[in-house]
Amino acid sequence: VPSKGSGGFIADVQVDGTLDLVRQQQWLIRNCKVNGTRYFQSTPRAVNFVYLGTTGSPKSSGNCTDSGRNPVSPEPQVIQEPTTPVQVEKPYMSINADGKYYLHIPQPIFSGHGVSWEARDDHNDHTQRVSFEKVFVASNETKLAVINAKLAAGKHVILTPGIYHLSAPIRIGWNETVQQQVLLGLGMATLIPTAGTAAVEIGPALGVRVAGVMLQAGQNHSKNLLWWSQGGDPKNPGLLSDVFA
Repeated sequence: VPSKGSGGFIADVQVDGTLDLVRQQQWLIRNCKVNGTRYFQSTPRAVNFVYLGTTGSPKSSGNCTDSGRNPVSPEPQVIQEPTTPVQVEKPYMSINADGKYYLHIPQPIFSGHGVSWEARDDHNDHTQRVSFEKVFVASNETKLAVINAKLAAGKHVILTPGIYHLSAPIRIGWNETVQQQVLLGLGMATLIPTAGTAAVEIGPALGVRVAGVMLQAGQNHSKNLLWWSQGGDPKNPGLLSDVFA
């Protein structure tokens, strides 16, 4: 039940009850499964809701919301699209009963509808599971040269919580033999360039995922905090998720 705000975003979530948007005015609901939606109607006001690839969403409204046209009781504008053209979710970690860790890399879903994990089974798994033998876990005490060497060797890198002072960029995606390489920050790992460079530079390899990091400007001016090289393939898109600057 979101409240006391003016809009937001939710994705890949199942709501067993009714999704109550309370006082929200704008909302984007992508690839979710809901059992109806309601919102706070007293006093009536103009609101806009977009449902993208969501099961249980209402039908699109015929008119644009316009409190000037109907100031007493404006109707909400609902835009409903049955599918999401391209859907790529954030990488995540898991641990099994034997204490073995895995990195999961969700695969692109095209024209998706509903939550991504509902359709998974033994024959239709939209996630690549990677053992930690192919993952390097770094802390803010790990030398930058070590992190970049692991990425150049094709490993995925997980950054544990902390503040990382970087004398040069973290370089991911420069080994073009490796696709869907992951740089995943935990606890909003904070990356601060100290020499006027970018914090992260992404090379031409396909499907790179960068997620869960905070990019903070250093004392020396940086033209870019994150730089992504040109190129790519729409069939194997890259991803920035939970990246803040």
